Amino acid sequence: MRFEPKIFWREDFLDVPLSQRRYKDARSLIKIVHEGKRLFLSEWSFEDIGREPWGIPSARVLVYMTDPHEAIEKSMWCYENNMVPLIGEPDPDIAMFTASKYRIDSIIADTVSLPKLLPFLEQ
Repeated sequence: MRFEPKIFWREDFLDVPLSQRRYKDARSLIKIVHEGKRLFLSEWSFEDIGREPWGIPSARVLVYMTDPHEAIEKSMWCYENNMVPLIGEPDPDIAMFTASKYRIDSIIADTVSLPKLLPFLEQ
């Protein structure tokens, strides 16, 4: 008898209720993920978030993301790695003013948000 692996597509995952996708009972973050026109919930334990390779530990990190759920997740990564993040305001002027006062030494940003900070970073 030959084993045929089942291929699962992202749509298969979206159709499974969150309660049936849980794989551990731990402190966790549940975020809303936008997939085209569909939304789904994704759960990550804080321990798993802490192991993600999103940067190196620093003293004062700015988290500047388009999606607030992603900003919360990246901030949890900071906490799990013993860092206190500054979560940037949507307005880049306010974000960079605050980041300057906070004296940030690193940034976690997405590809949409980072170009908004470029004029400030060039200074």
